Amino acid sequence: MRGEDIPLPQIEWIRPASDLGFRLHMPPFAVPGAILGRRNMSDLGLVEFMASETSTLLLIATPACIYAVSPEDPNRFIHNYRRAIELGSLTPLESHSTVPAVFLQHVWDDRLARTLIAVGLGLTLTLFILTGILIPSQNSISLGYDINAMPLAPAAPQRLLLLPTLAAIMLAGDLILGLYFYQRQAQRPAAYLLWISGIITPLLLIAAVVFILF
Repeated sequence: MRGEDIPLPQIEWIRPASDLGFRLHMPPFAVPGAILGRRNMSDLGLVEFMASETSTLLLIATPACIYAVSPEDPNRFIHNYRRAIELGSLTPLESHSTVPAVFLQHVWDDRLARTLIAVGLGLTLTLFILTGILIPSQNSISLGYDINAMPLAPAAPQRLLLLPTLAAIMLAGDLILGLYFYQRQAQRPAAYLLWISGIITPLLLIAAVVFILF
């Protein structure tokens, strides 16, 4: 959800972090696969990390700050940059920055997205409340059937909490994947489908609770 479009004239230089001659300090809480955050360094100024690994780390200097990225092939990345500088462009790219807070606000401004996410959250919360109310009134429950279509042995009613927990896990996965697909206009139908499944899952589990207990 973080993106930065930098016009070529604004790029002052690109070089591997290994060529600096000193150790580049990583941002706080950086982990392999998610080296994210900002650090002010005495020799470089503000450095924003948008990388996944340190072995291929490249620094892109602009007037505003230095971006630390980790392309799959750093040498090819630098080669393509130099070639682009030589060729120039008839339609220069405009500077554009996308930050998570603005992106999330954009998603929330989408009425359909907002409705689907809110309904999914509401149904999942309803499932938690429903199971919380019904558990004290039950001595035991059977959560399913065996291969012979016979009810499983009764278990403690607290096992019923597995259903809202499952719904919450599915909702979180659908929400995160949906946000990933929502970034691109062509993939937004996939985001909507994921958020719709975040509604269908708790609905089915609410029906399962009703069926089990009544």
